[in-house]
Amino acid sequence: MKDPTKCGFILFALFVLMAGFVESQESSKYSHNALAEKIYLQLDNDIYTNTKTIWFKAVVANAVTHETNLSSGVLYVDLIDSEKQILASKIIKLKGGIGNGYFDLDKSYIEGQYLIRAYTEWNKNFDSDFVFEKYIGIYEATKLDNENNPIQNIRRIDSTFNTQQFKIDIYPELLDATHKRAITVIVKEDTKSDTIILKPNNEKRYVLDRAISKETKRVELEVVTKNDLFYKTSFSPNTNYLDLQFFPEGGDLVNGLPSKVGFKALGANGKGQEVEGEIIDEDSQVITTFKSNSLGMGHFIIDKVDASTQYSARLTSKNINRTVQLPKAVTQGNTVSVYNVDDMVNVRVRSTYLKNKRVILKTSCRGYEYYNTEASLVDGQLAFKFPIDELPEGVIAFTLLDENQTPMVERLYFNERKDSRLTINTNSNDIEYTKREKVNVNIEVKDSDSNLIRANASVLVINKEDYGSTQDARDNILSYFLLSSDVRGEIEKPGLYFKEDEGLDIDDLLLTQGWRKYKYRDPIGKFNYKREQGLKVSGVVNLVNSKNKKEEVELMLMTLGDNSAIYTEEVIASGNFTYDLNDLYHNEGLQDVIIQSVNIPEKEKKKYRIALKKRQELPVDYNYANISLASDSITDKIVESYREQKQKEDRSYFSNTGVTELDEVLVKGYNLTPKRKEVMERFGEPDVVIEGKEIKAKEDKRYSNGIYSVLQAAFPDKITIVKSRSGILFAKTTQGGNYHITFVVVDGIPVKEINYDLIQNISVDEVTSFEIIDEINNVRQFFFEVTGRFPPLPTENPRVQRITGSVIAIYTKKGKGLHGALKSKKDVNVKQIPVFSTEKEYYTPKHNINNSADLSIPDLRSTIYWNPNIETSIEGKTNINYYHSDNPGKFIIVIEAISESGRIGCKTIDYTVIHEDNN
Repeated sequence: MKDPTKCGFILFALFVLMAGFVESQESSKYSHNALAEKIYLQLDNDIYTNTKTIWFKAVVANAVTHETNLSSGVLYVDLIDSEKQILASKIIKLKGGIGNGYFDLDKSYIEGQYLIRAYTEWNKNFDSDFVFEKYIGIYEATKLDNENNPIQNIRRIDSTFNTQQFKIDIYPELLDATHKRAITVIVKEDTKSDTIILKPNNEKRYVLDRAISKETKRVELEVVTKNDLFYKTSFSPNTNYLDLQFFPEGGDLVNGLPSKVGFKALGANGKGQEVEGEIIDEDSQVITTFKSNSLGMGHFIIDKVDASTQYSARLTSKNINRTVQLPKAVTQGNTVSVYNVDDMVNVRVRSTYLKNKRVILKTSCRGYEYYNTEASLVDGQLAFKFPIDELPEGVIAFTLLDENQTPMVERLYFNERKDSRLTINTNSNDIEYTKREKVNVNIEVKDSDSNLIRANASVLVINKEDYGSTQDARDNILSYFLLSSDVRGEIEKPGLYFKEDEGLDIDDLLLTQGWRKYKYRDPIGKFNYKREQGLKVSGVVNLVNSKNKKEEVELMLMTLGDNSAIYTEEVIASGNFTYDLNDLYHNEGLQDVIIQSVNIPEKEKKKYRIALKKRQELPVDYNYANISLASDSITDKIVESYREQKQKEDRSYFSNTGVTELDEVLVKGYNLTPKRKEVMERFGEPDVVIEGKEIKAKEDKRYSNGIYSVLQAAFPDKITIVKSRSGILFAKTTQGGNYHITFVVVDGIPVKEINYDLIQNISVDEVTSFEIIDEINNVRQFFFEVTGRFPPLPTENPRVQRITGSVIAIYTKKGKGLHGALKSKKDVNVKQIPVFSTEKEYYTPKHNINNSADLSIPDLRSTIYWNPNIETSIEGKTNINYYHSDNPGKFIIVIEAISESGRIGCKTIDYTVIHEDNN
């Protein structure tokens, strides 16, 4: 036997396979998906309001060994809404399989369920099996008034044997104030859709009267007005719906053989529902009883199956009066039973027709075959035994084949080996702190032999009372790598399977959900996509006149800004080109570049047309079954705590500054476009407005080199333009002091500090308005957003009494920010390429309890601390520290770790923060 947890053999074999030598003798030991990469994203939460930031850590590892050091170097992460639109994308740089990133949310994100997915280019070779997917909830940061919802008062008014009659009130004017006459209502019942044109019952109210089948699990309603404004909601019409399914071990109930039968009960919301009952025969005689766990799963045993009997399950659960038939037994067949006795995995094969035939038992884990054992049945029975420690931890597939190598039965089994995991020790369990006190955590990581080991870890600190139950239930690094990543479909509350006090048996899950859903079955196939280790830019250069002979041309690609670099390549036109780039980072994930031919006269350049190839994005697959149908008390509690936190922070800002957020801004003679409204809501009303046509009228073509050059000459009383030593123009408002900062926002998009030198190149023809907001709030936070660092605190520099800031807001015809505006310049062929997303540090205040100014600002962080990338030393130790918030209560520290060799570990630690009055 070759154990990939103990030697490097399997990695060598993987390299051979990926290099194309798939005809080797060793290739038969692998399934196609064994060569994939597993991708795990650890999120700081699953529930957000639209003023929060989504933080995540990425771990990419080999599917079989979980080793990280041979993985891809590039990871793509998308945030997707229920309309299947990619709203934001990140390219994450992976170092040794580890990376991290974030998504900043804002008010443009409406309430709903969103999908975060992650994939590598290499994993496109494996369909969707190894695309990481996680559904999250995003909610409004301020409480919605239900009376303002266009769809109200969903009520059941009648019921027949097959249907339920519902009436629903619709008020389209709450959605579209200018709406008149009929509306379109789209009704989707599970997978069936219907479109209805609805007229009002009175001036404002429309009533939808509809019969819905009692078998319908979920109804989606979408209202569309004549102006194409729409509103969606969903509900479950049948709260008593129950789907009870049975899964005999090995696939069939077989006459004359004992059978272990798994079962799974799902409610109308698609989640597990607790049930209990009796298994009865045709004469209503009780054969055995059954009772599910908290997730609606369990098993029972029929000692000897009788094919002449139709078995049924009679439910005795509260409020459920129902009988469900089990699958009909077959007269001939095979079964495979698996159980653990004395640290040995026992496999028992039974057959009703292969009495003394030779059979083969193939034993594999994550697509790699460990044993291929051949033996003869004795009177239809055969037993195999395997030491637990000679198989890796995880889902093991036992496949029974006949003597012709034809698969007959497969059984999945979870081999638990806690000794193979990392052990994480700390010094911080059950310690008491006061608010804003400094928390120190010493961490050491050990292997199964208690040797200190180098590992990469993450630390997340959250409120136990608010988030503890959701943290326990969701995927962690253990549940994902050992279970969720190997079985298709969503696993409800996967983290609970690795909590000993929950009483959940993974075998019940594998009997039900794992049946025929194991990801490792197909033989080695083709690999159409290559493993990426860095950024590439590909394109094509064509000759405009196809009659011209092919010519050799030198192409130059130049990156702009702080990432300035030049790449050249000799290309035959017409032909393709590819540049391997250095690591490039940008906060917005896009890098400005110039690409052109060199050493060619200007007239000759027109002979060539250069185009960049766009990377093929993965098609979006949004599973609507993951949309939450009913209000969840835990979710409601978390969202409400977020909203209370925001209200307290808003009140604090108002008390300190006298300014609050704008609900509505009306400026006389000012066209309040959506972009302007967005800027106003964030920064305030403009104090100076210079319309684009006014700037254009003052432009002198002889001296105009962009927007700043015209403003410098024509509007010196409104704006100050300064020139750096290198000749670059920068704008400063007339507000002042050495500690007054001028920010620039183009079309509502903040310009990052590294791109300020590009603003001067915006053409006057492109500008529709240039505006100045003299005084803004939250200067420190905005400074961090633009620069990635914080300005000095007043306490750190006694001369600084207050840091102030202004915003220059530039609006352009294209409305796509700085990059879109620059593309309009004819003499600068600026293009954009996707690059690595810049990492952002989670900001944790460093409190000074003796500073009254610090105490006046509330610290109400919901995520107390987040550090996704902690490396233990070669001795396996490290230390982290942070300051706690103002919140008292119970808190948990979640530490997840992985070593280069693929060992994983997870630990949760509790601590308490007490009210100071209790000291």
